[in-house]
Amino acid sequence: MPRRRVYTVMYGFMYRAACPDCGRVIDANEGEPHVCVIDVRRAVADFEAAFALWLETPSGRFAAWDAARRR
Repeated sequence: MPRRRVYTVMYGFMYRAACPDCGRVIDANEGEPHVCVIDVRRAVADFEAAFALWLETPSGRFAAWDAARRR
C-alpha cells in the first residue's frame, strides 16, 4: 500500500514543500494527499513478482491455460 503524505500549513501561510522520497513539489492547498510515484512503482513491482510466482503454481498454470483457451 503506498504511503500517503499530508503536508500542513505552518503559521497560517500556505507553502510548498518537496517530497523527501520523490522530490515532487507539493502545494499545501492541494486537496488530495501526495502519493509518491516511487512507492507506487514498488507496489507494482511487488505485485508483479507475486503474480509471476503464482503463475508457476498448479492453479496459476490452469488459470493461464483457461484464459488462453477462452480468447
